[in-house]
Amino acid sequence: MWRRPTCLALCITLPGCPASPPSLELDARVTHHGSVERSAPVLRLAVGAMTSPATTFDSYVGFKEYLERKLDGRVTLVLRRSYREVNELLVRGEADVAFVCSGAYVKLATRHVAEILVVPRIAGHTTYRSLIIVRNGLDVGNFAELRGRRFAFTDPDSNTGRFYPTHRARELGLDPATFFTSTVYTHGHDNSIAAVRSGRVDAAAIDSLVFDYFAERDPDRIAGIQILERSPEYGIPPVVVRSAVDPALRERVRTALLEMPLDALGRGVLGELRIETFVSGHDEMYQGVREILRSVPESE
Repeated sequence: MWRRPTCLALCITLPGCPASPPSLELDARVTHHGSVERSAPVLRLAVGAMTSPATTFDSYVGFKEYLERKLDGRVTLVLRRSYREVNELLVRGEADVAFVCSGAYVKLATRHVAEILVVPRIAGHTTYRSLIIVRNGLDVGNFAELRGRRFAFTDPDSNTGRFYPTHRARELGLDPATFFTSTVYTHGHDNSIAAVRSGRVDAAAIDSLVFDYFAERDPDRIAGIQILERSPEYGIPPVVVRSAVDPALRERVRTALLEMPLDALGRGVLGELRIETFVSGHDEMYQGVREILRSVPESE
């Protein structure tokens, strides 16, 4: 993984801040009166490193504060570097609600650990794609011509950043382990973009939501990048709830998320995350991910 200096002391391991500590937990809440409460949390919210293209810690602090207000209790924000670490928090009962990748959700659902709470709607859609990207000028015209090239994955459990390109190699009748001459996990979709731009790798698979975020807000980050291939649409990364969470609390959290556009703080947080609103989701949205996962070997 290639690191760069963070711009904020409290920046976390999200796209834009890959040099931050691998995990962080916020255990105290500063009230509007300035006092700190250390009562048992009413909710433990987990966020994976690459779930959102938000670039600052402040985005999730706002999310935490919004839920605390709506739930009238302390919310612990737990940040983890990888999707697998977030999944394991849910498995161990150490998180109640989490932002997860589509691929990570499918694995959770298979284990009956978590269920969809809500899904984000971004630019009118509740779907996203994997983008295979290369540098402008690289002499390749399709995915098959990436054979023997250096390639960047994002995370072992990423649908867009690993499952899809691995599946594509298998579609061509080739062994994913030998299709590329070398591979690396960058642990961030923005890191993969940077790796392609710098020439450290020839190509990468990234989340279209992250690419679109940069295209809108920081186009210099994708300058010199060409999209070689777009995957079919898949269900967008959901917000999940641990299956054992009390039904009453589950419904309160769900209502709070669905009503975010009606609240000034909620609207601000959504804007930071480039989310229009949260809407109801269903398991069938992720059938396409399940289908490609069947052809993808378990990661190391």
